[in-house]
Amino acid sequence: MVYFIGIDIGGTVVKVGLYDLQGNEIGVESINENLLTPQQGYCERDMNLFWQNICQLLNTLISNKQITPSQIKGISFSAHGKGLYAIDKAGNPVRNGIISSDTRADDIARATGNNKDYQAVYNVSYQQLWPSHPAILLSWMKTHESAKYDKIDTVFMAHDYIRFKLTGQKHAELTNIAASNLVNQQLGAYDDSLFDYFNISDIKHALPPIIQSTELAGYITEESAALTGLLVGTPVYAGFFDVVSASVVSGVFDDTQLSVVLGTWSITTSVMNQITLDDNYPYIWGNYCLKDKFYVHEGTPTSASNLDWMLKVFFNGDTRYYEHFEQWASDYMDNPTTDIVFMPYLFASNTSKPLPATIFGLSANHELSDILPAVYHGIISSHLIHHKRILKINPNIKEVRLTGGPSQSKAWMQMFSDAFGLPVDVVDVKQSGCKGAAMCAAVGAGFYKDLDEAQKNMLNGFTRYEPRHHLKQIYDAHFDKFMNLVTLLEQH
Repeated sequence: MVYFIGIDIGGTVVKVGLYDLQGNEIGVESINENLLTPQQGYCERDMNLFWQNICQLLNTLISNKQITPSQIKGISFSAHGKGLYAIDKAGNPVRNGIISSDTRADDIARATGNNKDYQAVYNVSYQQLWPSHPAILLSWMKTHESAKYDKIDTVFMAHDYIRFKLTGQKHAELTNIAASNLVNQQLGAYDDSLFDYFNISDIKHALPPIIQSTELAGYITEESAALTGLLVGTPVYAGFFDVVSASVVSGVFDDTQLSVVLGTWSITTSVMNQITLDDNYPYIWGNYCLKDKFYVHEGTPTSASNLDWMLKVFFNGDTRYYEHFEQWASDYMDNPTTDIVFMPYLFASNTSKPLPATIFGLSANHELSDILPAVYHGIISSHLIHHKRILKINPNIKEVRLTGGPSQSKAWMQMFSDAFGLPVDVVDVKQSGCKGAAMCAAVGAGFYKDLDEAQKNMLNGFTRYEPRHHLKQIYDAHFDKFMNLVTLLEQH
């Protein structure tokens, strides 16, 4: 029996999963890390503790499943994008790691975005500006932490750092570093003009060589073997940006399928053969894990986190109420209305101006059984904003592949299909990050010829929801009302 380990690195939760060659999940271990917030807008993790947690999870996984380390034929990763993990010449962190939700450099990002010269930069990196982009954070460090900045020997993304700790080798994995604002997207390589623009040309030496997702990055060292329980010499492969991992698990390899993640964030990803520009909107592009392919994606925290908040505030966090939610949604999905409009902007918005969350249209005759389905519907409308933006540059989409915990709601998935007007395939996967990483390792180790073959052999399948076209007019009317409210609120 052979096994593969997938390590999924989120902003707060870290998981390690064990899978066999058929993709069966043998076991998963996870830990919630305590994030550090020393000041408002700061969001950090202790890099040494981060590594210790990975070691502990690997040891526990191998011990609990009573497998022989020699049976593990490859290890790979799925990791959050953006952020900054920097080490000195001795391999020690120069500061805490910074994760993607950090906003300390927001003023730099805004000033850079307002610079008239930024369009030329966008035409190289094809990235919107985020305060947690490595380029922005390095610029911030140069100004505010110059002594630490001067000590930087290597700049990593999250999985690049853990891979270095496992193998002693320094690399940057393409799909993730592509979203750093330091890479020429067309060439898949660092670009001097970007370093110059962000005034960090003196740090370019610290960016490690770029490698492909399934490329061999190194082997487990004696030191890391002693800490993790892994076998010395076990191969380690580069991995994925988590957005890409979800797309791979979903079998999204061309422009006819759309990957949608329903979770804390609403994430929509399309795979295309070339970068397509739009004069009115700066799409976010990256290098995909397939040769000569690019991904374009949209994402904002306007998804199921809103439902989690409702459960916490109005139902004391009692998850047993999800059964009531499902029944209410089931009743609603056959008779959707435009009476109540919920705008899922409790944490952020995906509009041109920041907007608050709103429930519009309430009256005395409404009950919880009316409000909760409206929350479901409002989250769908927010996803539709991203969906329609992608459709504008890719009209070839024929079906949606959906992952995320809320996909367990059959009523909600049917509502998605009806609103999108497309078949929705819910991917049968518990841990898309871990499993995608395991697929990457299986391909890298040569057990499958490519990711397409691995996905077909390691995934159990899909549950399909077909659109009921007679309801599309109602969903379109609801979306129009939603967008009219957005316009009105943006004017005030």
